[in-house]
Amino acid sequence: MLEDFSSLVDGSTYFAGDWTTGDSVAGSTTPKSTFSQADGTYAISDSGVTNSGSSFLEVHFASAQDLGSAHSVFVTAKALAGNAASSFEVRLFSPNGASAFAIFEASSFAGDELATAEANIVSEPNFDPSRVEIMRVSGARIGGTAAFGFDFDEIALAAPANNNFHSADVDQNAQLDLSELLRMIEIYNTRFGTTRTGRYKVATATSDGFSPDSSVDGSTVVSLARYHSADFDNDSKVSLSELLRIIELYNFREGTTRTGAYRVNAESVDGFSTGPRI
Repeated sequence: MLEDFSSLVDGSTYFAGDWTTGDSVAGSTTPKSTFSQADGTYAISDSGVTNSGSSFLEVHFASAQDLGSAHSVFVTAKALAGNAASSFEVRLFSPNGASAFAIFEASSFAGDELATAEANIVSEPNFDPSRVEIMRVSGARIGGTAAFGFDFDEIALAAPANNNFHSADVDQNAQLDLSELLRMIEIYNTRFGTTRTGRYKVATATSDGFSPDSSVDGSTVVSLARYHSADFDNDSKVSLSELLRIIELYNFREGTTRTGAYRVNAESVDGFSTGPRI
């Protein structure tokens, strides 16, 4: 986790341009008076707040962050009424001043509910991913004048997907156990009102990286940053046939003992097949 926005203004966060009181170019620890801290979210919005690249917030980490093998960034946020910015940028700085960035489209966060999107990290020459000291969020447009308004919930690193393991296999032991099956049944049983939809969404803080999504009906087309292995048609919901496939994997037996063992099989519908790995 790079920032969970639970208590953003704590003396280690700096604001600049029209994101700070007095439109400070040098930056200060005082944000625009209308920015608001809620329970786990932080809203950046007001008349005059723009997507100019010289207007931003910077989080200065108490100790350098190591990106490790992360290749992308997840942001959970919501575009606010009045936002006219088409995108925003998350930029990371190493001590030598070199940086890496990820661009997020505003359309990914439209709607009344918080949404999660993923964007690849693009590194500049000499950027040191093992020593990240600063994270900057801005509209990143030179001379940008579009109104900026987003409510941020969290910014987190995303490690490369490990395609050797099924998304349902939380402990990655190449076996599906009862708790992992029950988790899939929970997602399958997601409802919109009284109608079962099987909808799910990306959720970086959960054990499997997903959570049920009861905010969307079954007919709306939804694109996700990544899809659950069980969702082999990538329609952002778990159907009965997809749940039955999970049950098939779960029920694999060696002799009379159920083990739930599975292995990679690129030719199968979901990329896996029953049976232990060799």
